[in-house]
Amino acid sequence: MMDVVITILTIAVMFGGYALKRLHESVSTYSKSFGEESGKIDATTRKLDDIQEQLAQSVEITESIKKDIEQGAWRERELELLKREKLEAYLMCYYTEKENLTHKMREAFFKVEHQYDREADSKLSMLKILYLPELGKEHSDFLRVHSEFMCWVADGQIMIVEQMRAGKPVPQVSSEHMDIYPKLLAKLNVCTLAIEEKVQEIGHKINVA
Repeated sequence: MMDVVITILTIAVMFGGYALKRLHESVSTYSKSFGEESGKIDATTRKLDDIQEQLAQSVEITESIKKDIEQGAWRERELELLKREKLEAYLMCYYTEKENLTHKMREAFFKVEHQYDREADSKLSMLKILYLPELGKEHSDFLRVHSEFMCWVADGQIMIVEQMRAGKPVPQVSSEHMDIYPKLLAKLNVCTLAIEEKVQEIGHKINVA
């Protein structure tokens, strides 16, 4: 009987030890597996956090770019409107100064007084310098003819002064000197045509922008 009991106890101990060993192995395996999975979860979580942070940064950058584009488009539109306004002002100022040249001639040669904008030439150059560099050549060509016209007026005034000094009752410019006037007007008309064509070209670019 005792042998049977001992045998049973021995078997129980053996199986108990085996069970405990298996339990330990299972626990160890689970712990290791859990640790690995936990590590994977933590790594995935960190990756998700990184992705979310990158996404937030991308959204912020996208919004910033969108805002910059909108502001750039608004600024470009404002510049287009400003250029159109200054283009119109330049053309009107040009026409004014072109007429002023004749007024200045009549005032100098024939004492005919006119009310005109005596600063139109300065305004014209200011508009070109500040807003319309595209008109560089056409404006320069006009300034050369403008200078030639004013030199012609100055020469006529000198002629009148010399006649006054000589005691001539009615000093006046010679007919030969006045013959230059139509030639100067022709040169001014060439300048006008070139400026109008250039202004039209610039205006077209603004319209199709």
